[in-house]
Amino acid sequence: METDLTPGDRSEAVGEPPKDRSDGASEAKGDPDAPLANESGASNPGQKPRGDVHIFTSDNHLRPLAEIEADIIRFAIGHNRGQMSEVARRLGIGRSTLYRKLSELDISPPNC
Repeated sequence: METDLTPGDRSEAVGEPPKDRSDGASEAKGDPDAPLANESGASNPGQKPRGDVHIFTSDNHLRPLAEIEADIIRFAIGHNRGQMSEVARRLGIGRSTLYRKLSELDISPPNC
């Protein structure tokens, strides 16, 4: 079964920065220092959080892996309401590995 991808779809699939589309629609470049999109909930009622994590800086360079990993862990903690066992399960790592990563990345675990 073949899937038809537009040029924009392909770039997203391989991790390239989005390009302007010919139909006039373009994807906004996010501020890498901004909080994760929808971390505290969806902007529209009834809409699920997207959890956008930016992998490029504003000048289209890749962000360091540790920064991206930290953003993903922070999002997972918020998304799973601080339930660390569930966070670890969803990230595919053990709880002890999650706590080690929190320590290495200087992220405070939630006070539950």
